[in-house]
Amino acid sequence: LLMTPGLALFYGGMVRAKSVLNMMMMSFGALGLISVLWVLYGYTLAFGGDVGGGLGPTLREASSSTKSHHAPDSTRSRYKGIAVRSTAQCR
Repeated sequence: LLMTPGLALFYGGMVRAKSVLNMMMMSFGALGLISVLWVLYGYTLAFGGDVGGGLGPTLREASSSTKSHHAPDSTRSRYKGIAVRSTAQCR
């Protein structure tokens, strides 16, 4: 989450002075939108139940070897969501 203000300032430095606040608000808005989309669609698609042979079981089996400490799903969702938000904001 510390990356968001840094990116907001970085992107704000690439626009005119009157557009800096707008650029910063778009960065924080993107953070909120990506977080909601990750929880509703991304995590469910990757680690949810099998729906017609989708991606769920494949990714769940691939990550089962890394789940040695048996972290709760909410913790895994937050951890993987950090990577999703960081990647999406840098694009």
